[in-house]
Amino acid sequence: MLGEHPIEPALLATDLGAARDFYHNRLGLEILSESDDSIVFRCGGTQLAMSKSTTGTADKQTQASLLVTDVRAEVAELRSRAVTIEEYDLSGLKTQDGMRVRPTLPGRYGCPTGCRPSG
Repeated sequence: MLGEHPIEPALLATDLGAARDFYHNRLGLEILSESDDSIVFRCGGTQLAMSKSTTGTADKQTQASLLVTDVRAEVAELRSRAVTIEEYDLSGLKTQDGMRVRPTLPGRYGCPTGCRPSG
């Protein structure tokens, strides 16, 4: 079934240059291909496609999550690349130092939430 295969999300961006800067320069994703209308990044064993759009991805919620083995080290690396890690204190989502425990995945930590470029 499909649940046994990797998924390759596609996001929309109004500014591919800003998307390139964030995903490549700040998050460190390798660029697999690039044109005036799209960029495809490598992420682990999967890909992330970014397509140029006049509206972009309008939703405010997290669009993608990464599972990592050392979340503290990854958060430190993101901060060193000028990525602001947002903090949340909401019903069902509370973060501390940019991290939260995902109770549905015992023993594993979720990726930092609310990553965005600083400044």
